[in-house]
Amino acid sequence: MGLGTSAAVVIGSFPLGESDRVVTFFSRDFGKVRGVAKASRRPRSRFTGALELFTLGQLVFFDTGRSELVRIDHFDVVHPLARLREDLDRLGHASWAIECVGRLTAERDPHVGLFALLVRTLRSMERIAPGRVAVCFVIRCLEALGHRPRLDACVE
Repeated sequence: MGLGTSAAVVIGSFPLGESDRVVTFFSRDFGKVRGVAKASRRPRSRFTGALELFTLGQLVFFDTGRSELVRIDHFDVVHPLARLREDLDRLGHASWAIECVGRLTAERDPHVGLFALLVRTLRSMERIAPGRVAVCFVIRCLEALGHRPRLDACVE
């Protein structure tokens, strides 16, 4: 595949070895992408502060096609969404939203509408009460993925 670039949101990460990190992104053009950020856990890393949860940015990666993990070249922060990490209520609801995206989407399955919905939701959670925003997000997320719940009839 080669070089890929897209707007993306960090939806998860975990350490790999002594200095690397595996980061999961939900990108506009490629869907859910997992990749290795080499030397990202070192104190003077080029990724310092960029790979935090909920961060919106521009992802540049290289895919050789031999592995499902890509090599992350760089991630330029567009909006850090730091307020979501400062308040426990916002953190919980935003985590629920990205967990839904992470579990309901497949690897490399792009959903432009769902990406836009996720970005709007995270930005809204920074400004207003996140509880209602999270419930609305999950209903619209299910609808965008083709699993629309029937809310027009009484369930017996």
